[in-house]
Amino acid sequence: MSRPANKWLSIGSLAVVLALMSVWAKADDEFDSAKYQLQLNGWVSLPTGYFNGKGGDGYFDLQKDFGFGNYATFSGKLDWRFKHKHHLTFIATPVLRAQTATAT
Repeated sequence: MSRPANKWLSIGSLAVVLALMSVWAKADDEFDSAKYQLQLNGWVSLPTGYFNGKGGDGYFDLQKDFGFGNYATFSGKLDWRFKHKHHLTFIATPVLRAQTATAT
């Protein structure tokens, strides 16, 4: 095995061992034992599509003709467990993109 592959194998093995240790070290058997949980997801939106008129006339593309471009967005969730089995959850999923166009 080459030296760089050996290095990545060692790093991967260490990461797996540390992940397993954190799971095994959990003292509380409850599913929701954490006081705070934060979950974030991000992605790039690629709006695409087209419309085609009757008989193939009037074809227009959303990206080219209407100027819809790609944009990044996210969603997030904060879960606060303030008492045993009592949670307060904040969720945000903003879509900060608007486009106006007129077809004739």
